[in-house]
Amino acid sequence: MSKPFGDSAGCGAHTHLSLVRLEGGKNAMSEDGAEAGLSKVGRQFIAGQLRHAPSTYALLAPTVNCLKRRRRHTFSPTNVSWGPEDRSAFVRVKGGSTESRHIENRAPSGLSNPYLVGAALLASGMLGIVDKLDLEPPAHAPAEEDESKPKLPTTLEESLSNLESDERITEMLGAEFVTAYTVMRRYELQRFADHVTDWELQEYLEIY
Repeated sequence: MSKPFGDSAGCGAHTHLSLVRLEGGKNAMSEDGAEAGLSKVGRQFIAGQLRHAPSTYALLAPTVNCLKRRRRHTFSPTNVSWGPEDRSAFVRVKGGSTESRHIENRAPSGLSNPYLVGAALLASGMLGIVDKLDLEPPAHAPAEEDESKPKLPTTLEESLSNLESDERITEMLGAEFVTAYTVMRRYELQRFADHVTDWELQEYLEIY
């Protein structure tokens, strides 16, 4: 579970990604002397993940329990942001040597499907390269306290709606998959809405 204990930080599944060149196998994301040590391709790859974050979040944090993990100061991102070695950002750029430089997406949670996470992050990053997106300036560290950055979806319904309306991501992942996935998740949401929790019984049964 992403959040099995209410008084503790949740369980993340931070996902590390790198790109290598077909010819020679060198790191395609890295460029010494550039901002955060990122090449043009590396910057575009991050920009794509940021642009499509509101929709891919439906795959990175796919359940009601996953969203309970998202709290400030628990190493779980709350906004769409990036930064060098910033452990509260949506995308963290890992330093080190030129060849080892890569990114870490910190949004996936312990209850996410790693195959769908990989598909979503690669799809959004590749769209950034295809569309030649410019990367915005990094967030003011710590990123989670930078109020200028847009918030990630706060409900599963919001992220599901974002996924359905994102034509580019839907095309990359497949319309049939997106339809099946959103139907399945909404069925889960309905079952959750129908469930009377212990908290409700303790809070309301005798008082009202």
